[in-house]
Parts: sequence; structure tokens; C-alpha cells
Amino acid sequence: MAESVAFDVNGIPGETNDIASRLFVPCDLPDPLRELSDKVWLRADTSYSVNIRRPKGDQTSKDRQTAFAYLMTRRVTEALGCENKPLEKAPVVKPAPTP
Repeated sequence: MAESVAFDVNGIPGETNDIASRLFVPCDLPDPLRELSDKVWLRADTSYSVNIRRPKGDQTSKDRQTAFAYLMTRRVTEALGCENKPLEKAPVVKPAPTP
């Protein structure tokens, strides 16, 4: 994603910009897929067409979009049956530390 900002939501890493957010979520699937699920992460991409033609958004907008992506991805993890419930908590968006 162009001009993305790294962030953390309750320990879940991701990145966001003015028109999209991406989350990387560990999902422990039930047997017989448990062993395979240890080797992959669920990647959730969310785009926001409402901001395409607007000037660069502020951090509050990016945080709100990121929280929305987190909540929608929570539904996916519930539907998949992720036993570790990776998105169970209410979203708290924090900028990721810079390396």
C-alpha cells in the first residue's frame, strides 16, 4: 500500500493509509487444520472508496478506519472458528514503533 503507516491493534500488526487498511491475524483453526494454521496468518484488506478523491486524511480518520477493519475482521475470525479468538477485545489502535 502506498504511503502506509504501521500500527498495532491489541497486538495485531497492520498498516493503513488514506484509502485502505491491512491486518495480519494469527488464527488457530480447530483440528484437523490446527497444525497448518500455525504456519499462516490471515491477511485482511479493507478499502475505503469514500476517501479516494479527498485530500490526505488525518490520524483520527486512519484510526477509525483501522478500528472498522478490526471489527469486520473479527466477524471473519468468528466464522472461521479461530480458537485463539485473536480479535476478541475492543480495538485500541496505536502507531507501531519505528525501527
